[in-house]
Amino acid sequence: MCSSDLLRRAGLDYIAATTLQTHRSWPAFEAARRAEAPPPRLVLLTTAGATSHIDFRFRPDDILMAGRESEGVPDSVAQVCDARLRIPIRPGLRSLNVATALAIVLGEALRQLGLYPEQAAAPLREIDRKSTRLNSSHT
Repeated sequence: MCSSDLLRRAGLDYIAATTLQTHRSWPAFEAARRAEAPPPRLVLLTTAGATSHIDFRFRPDDILMAGRESEGVPDSVAQVCDARLRIPIRPGLRSLNVATALAIVLGEALRQLGLYPEQAAAPLREIDRKSTRLNSSHT
């Protein structure tokens, strides 16, 4: 099975609702990204990130990126990222797998931007007022 077949299989019915772009290489991707005016931010998910995904303010054109679970992204790639985010987890626990981490961060980005279907009619100010955070009193 080729990688595009695996991607279609993993994407199930949702793949049809996406726009998929492929690039021959990292330099080709970076050239295409920087050719946009203004270039979208490249947001890296990393255990070494200084900013929590909850505290970060997402924009509609942000590009989320994660590296391999075993080694992340090369330093040369991390250096060109516009932001490096981490998902706060309890000390002593292993990091989350890439798919789970991306789903968590994408969910937060969609929430912030009011892009969930039930948020579409509500003003963003109203959504922010209704948002909840985990109660940390039991830690």
